[in-house]
Amino acid sequence: MEQYLMAKTAGLVSHNAIKSILYTILNFVIYCFLMWLGLTLIDKFIDKITAALKKRDTESLLLRFMPLLRKTAKIAFGLVFTVAVLQLYGFSVSTLVAGIGVGGVVFGLAAQKTIINIFGSVSLIIDNAYKVGDYICVSYSLDGKDVEGYVEDITLRSTKIRSLEGTMYNVPNGNISEGVVKNYTQMKKRLFKEKINLTYSTTTEKIEQAKAICVEVLTSHPEVLGNYNVNLCSLSSYSVDIQILADMKPMGLAQLYKVKNDILMDIFKRFNENGIDFAFPTQTIELKQ
Repeated sequence: MEQYLMAKTAGLVSHNAIKSILYTILNFVIYCFLMWLGLTLIDKFIDKITAALKKRDTESLLLRFMPLLRKTAKIAFGLVFTVAVLQLYGFSVSTLVAGIGVGGVVFGLAAQKTIINIFGSVSLIIDNAYKVGDYICVSYSLDGKDVEGYVEDITLRSTKIRSLEGTMYNVPNGNISEGVVKNYTQMKKRLFKEKINLTYSTTTEKIEQAKAICVEVLTSHPEVLGNYNVNLCSLSSYSVDIQILADMKPMGLAQLYKVKNDILMDIFKRFNENGIDFAFPTQTIELKQ
């Protein structure tokens, strides 16, 4: 009889243990589902707000806070949900909060750079310094040069910039906010500035013809705006110099190089066709007896 009771008790203990494990697994699955559901609802809510703001104003300052708001809301929800689950399992939330308060001081001292970068992100958004897709140059010295390229992503900590060579730079937002940012995409116009050197044997008629050719090339190019200036600017040691100044449409650096190439190639071709010679550094030596 005693052996039977012991066997029965062992069976009940084993059954309760299995039941407890299954109950824990089920609760874990439910909590994971609720966590996923909460994060999904936050995404849906932020997406609706973003869509509504875009309908009103595509350049709204609030739109730049949406990625930051999305990440902050997810982190806050995750922390509150985790604390609530721990409380259901019997953990002392007050003790946990007190521990977080003490550890928060230590964490704050250790994470000063991170906090600086977060505040840097906020200041960049408020200043409307740049957005994803802009071509910028940041005065953040790296390998002896500034960082220049297209903005691919902006996070709470840093900005990812892809250079024309294809290199990805991860620049801390704190450094960017303290430096100088050149945003070429937000330019209302670009300046085309070139100096053309003609030989001193060029006649005044040919100089005027050269200036007229430059004006014709500029006016015929679709990327050049109406404001341009072509004039004789200096008589240097070996050349007669024509200065070309023209306003162009705003464009990225890669497109700028292409437009300059097209304009200069056209000028070079037209000068050769009309017998206008380019100057290069030369010296004239006189020998006297």
